[in-house]
Amino acid sequence: MTPDTKTLIRVSDLSKVYKKDKELVHALKKVSLELKAQESTALVGESGSGKSTLAKIILGLERPSSGAAYCFEEELYKLSAPQARPVYKKVQAVFQNPVKSFNPRHTIAYSFKKHMQNLGYERDKITERSKEVMELCQLDPSFLKRYPHEVSIGQCQRAAIARALSTRPEILICDEATSALNVSVQAQIVKLLKELKQDCRLSLLFISHDIALVSEIAESIHVMHEGCIAESAKTQDIISHPQDDYTKALISAVL
Repeated sequence: MTPDTKTLIRVSDLSKVYKKDKELVHALKKVSLELKAQESTALVGESGSGKSTLAKIILGLERPSSGAAYCFEEELYKLSAPQARPVYKKVQAVFQNPVKSFNPRHTIAYSFKKHMQNLGYERDKITERSKEVMELCQLDPSFLKRYPHEVSIGQCQRAAIARALSTRPEILICDEATSALNVSVQAQIVKLLKELKQDCRLSLLFISHDIALVSEIAESIHVMHEGCIAESAKTQDIISHPQDDYTKALISAVL
């Protein structure tokens, strides 16, 4: 297998069950998918479809009820904390609300420093790397001195992307990373992510409720509905020839 086709993330028969008011809620039902090196793929579906739950399991923020999740050929939930650190250094995430992803009491530079220190980045290189990734995300390094509330929401999301890239990850998970932005800023962030994918040789897992938006960035799409993957295919095939009724409804609503 060549490096460009190596599987970086693999989830197999993944299920997640929550208990809510004595009722069992099946957030995920035997979900399986893969993300290959330098691929961009999307999870699309309405709120409650299981997209973010799946992302949280991959990121180690939730434990699955059954099934397995592998990252860089390591089964995530069999790793000790010291074993997991180098894995998660290579898998980073950008979330929906960029302002809330930063500590409001500290500067953006401080948040970068803590993030990089926690993942074992060389301390004497933190300042230099922070400036480098800010420029990579088309922000002046002087923004590092500011607090999250002192920049626009679009600039704050660029800073969040820069922080995620600071430890040189191979995978970037974007969980509704554009949904809090207006349409013009959304387009700018999608353009930036496409450029970063090429420049940094990233694999992207892009999570959104907006199938029109993800069609601009993803090479393939997994449509999620009620905790299951309803349909998976190359993006153009999904858009042009959807097979599942739910996929057809998503497309007809926006395209």
